[in-house]
Amino acid sequence: MKTTPCHVLRTALMGAAAAFAIPAAAEWSYDPSAQTLTQGSVILQNVTANGTKLTIGNNKSNATAVALDLSTGVADGYEIASIAASAFDGNKNVTSLVLPETLVSVGQSAFISCSNIGGTLVIPDSLTTVGNHPFYGLGIRELRLGSGLSRVGNWMFYNCGKLTNVVWNAAVTGVNENGFYGCKTLASFEGPGTDGGFPTNIVSLGGRAFNTEGYSSALSGLDVRLPLLASCGGDTFRASGLRSIDVGGGLESVPGNFLRVCLYLESAVFNEGTKNFGDGMVGWCTSITNLVVPATIVKVGAIVGPSWGARTLHVWWNGVPDPAQFNFSSASGDNWSLLRGKTPTVHHVRWKDGEKWKAFAAAIPADYATDNALVLPAEPKPNAVGSWGLGGNQPVQWFDLPSGTVILIR
Repeated sequence: MKTTPCHVLRTALMGAAAAFAIPAAAEWSYDPSAQTLTQGSVILQNVTANGTKLTIGNNKSNATAVALDLSTGVADGYEIASIAASAFDGNKNVTSLVLPETLVSVGQSAFISCSNIGGTLVIPDSLTTVGNHPFYGLGIRELRLGSGLSRVGNWMFYNCGKLTNVVWNAAVTGVNENGFYGCKTLASFEGPGTDGGFPTNIVSLGGRAFNTEGYSSALSGLDVRLPLLASCGGDTFRASGLRSIDVGGGLESVPGNFLRVCLYLESAVFNEGTKNFGDGMVGWCTSITNLVVPATIVKVGAIVGPSWGARTLHVWWNGVPDPAQFNFSSASGDNWSLLRGKTPTVHHVRWKDGEKWKAFAAAIPADYATDNALVLPAEPKPNAVGSWGLGGNQPVQWFDLPSGTVILIR
């Protein structure tokens, strides 16, 4: 029996595969007089040209734009450079979106509330300019960021409620206001610039950047490390499912409600250089057991909400604050600052640097010695074990620890 040489067989199979290959999508065709872009049965309207650069305009009610693949190019040397503001605003007929690698700008609300756009959205490297909320409310499940943007824009992926994974790009170093607000299924980040499932190269975060507003399953179980964070807006991670967070000392002021209602947060670490804690910083974080505070803190807002449950809270104060700098008047409301409050009761204080702690204790105003406040000892005994009273006659004990550490434990 005659055999067929392997290379002949491979060639035959390759030829057969080529014969049945799926043809590439056709180029778009631009009609300058009608101002339309056409690809098969899909016709885009209100497309204007500036030389060879095309801008796609109003297609809000376009019923033919179903699978919108803009990546296949345009005949006769044209290229899609811009998508105008509100171009596809609310268009539910678009079910998928592929952006072209020639795209430079996307206007405000360009695809807002196009909730039937699913699958993966790739932001091309060419895209450098976006208006507010361009992809608000899409049904995408994965997002891939390009290198052309240094920041996720304002409201850029607001309420993309099915988004689960983001492929990060190291060129992106910030998230603006409401950038991922309401992304209630967001579970992980991957790619350059991420570590442990979350970007570590972030320098700035806008207000409510990752606020999931009640859906604590978002970012569930992640250990967030932000060593480079230098500026941050309020309610940043509100109601997300973080397990722990470690913030570098470059963030001088931690904003109000930074981690509020993060119900599964176990540990929050702030490092040397941080000076201010805003009100509600860890309010209602009912699972937290570890809070690390640097000695550089000079102002503490009302950081702990009520309903703390029965577990132990460890507050590690790394060093003794300078009493000349510390703002003792910053506690507010019914919450507990690091020195005062109505809900938790501190059971143990531990320190080593007795002289510094003595100076700090002597500077505490008299009105802190109330039934619901932590009473600091006038004469600390760093090498002894003793007790002094709290409201409700609960004892406080102190123990010798390595220099520069004070721990408050509930």
